[in-house]
Amino acid sequence: MYKKLYLNLARNSLRYIIKTYQIKELNIPYYLCETVRQSLVKEDCKPLFYHIDDDFMPKKIFDKNEFVLYPNYFGICDKNVEILSKKYPNIIIDNAHSFYSEPKGFACFNSARKFLAVYNGSILCIKKLDNSNFYPTEEYKEFINTDEEKEKREVIFENLEPSFISDKLKNEIENINNLKERKEKFLKFYEKYEGKNLLKIDIENSYSPFCYPLLTENETFADKLAEELIAKGYKIYRYWKNLPKTYPEYKLYRRLIPIPVCPL
Repeated sequence: MYKKLYLNLARNSLRYIIKTYQIKELNIPYYLCETVRQSLVKEDCKPLFYHIDDDFMPKKIFDKNEFVLYPNYFGICDKNVEILSKKYPNIIIDNAHSFYSEPKGFACFNSARKFLAVYNGSILCIKKLDNSNFYPTEEYKEFINTDEEKEKREVIFENLEPSFISDKLKNEIENINNLKERKEKFLKFYEKYEGKNLLKIDIENSYSPFCYPLLTENETFADKLAEELIAKGYKIYRYWKNLPKTYPEYKLYRRLIPIPVCPL
């Protein structure tokens, strides 16, 4: 049975887990947002890095008592999550890219602002809870949903401590649902690019897609496609930059185009 908490940011949900369980070391993938590493540093938790294969599965075998963070990459890795959750009792599932996926692992968290038109918010599902680590409620903040305001908020978020969100924001998060539209658009991209995508996407296990990840054959084609999509109004980001070229995951940064499935 999971206890559900509503915190301000996904990165702070992770900090909450680390603090609650007093985790001193955490296995995290190299292919991951830099804010996760920063969250570990803020809680004096040592990162132990691991590589992933072309199916986004860890190449490393973990001990049963180790703490492991596994991201549901792009919202297409629910099958991987199912396998890993049964194998490792201390696994934390990062659903920042998979807002609507069912809770798995001993703890998991998502990111509302990546899926919904809200200022912030993260739902943390955790099986064991130490009430002494609760944080005060955060005041609700109105937001202006423009690119300029989003950039300003990113600077604010860097120094935002973990806290609960207000009931008003919690209700907004609970009452907005765009899963049907996302899945329909994801399916259209899947059908369009199935023969060109080097990723093996299991459409049945892509329950809560954040985007349609298209892995291209070369960097030239990837850059050209990104330019074409940007010209059509899509926001194209490359995930994630801090990887050496010698790492196998570098191709995911350089040749993978994450096509948004949210409304333009």
